[in-house]
Amino acid sequence: MELSIKPTANIETIEGVPCRRWEGTDEHGTWVHVWVRMVSPQSLDEQRVADFERELQALPRMQRQLVSFDFRMAADDESEVR
Repeated sequence: MELSIKPTANIETIEGVPCRRWEGTDEHGTWVHVWVRMVSPQSLDEQRVADFERELQALPRMQRQLVSFDFRMAADDESEVR
């Protein structure tokens, strides 16, 4: 599976952890939400890391929202939800 996502300004608490919500689509065009707690560049190139940090700081200003999310809808195994 491949996703193409973009950040939103929404910060939502998922399992007690504040996460930024990103939105996008998978390779078939299915709309998705992704909650991201942390992003870390995996490079030793100082210029790439500096560029990444600058772009990260330019993300939309965060807005907290109260969200209730039922994780039974995100189960990734074949077991029956009770």
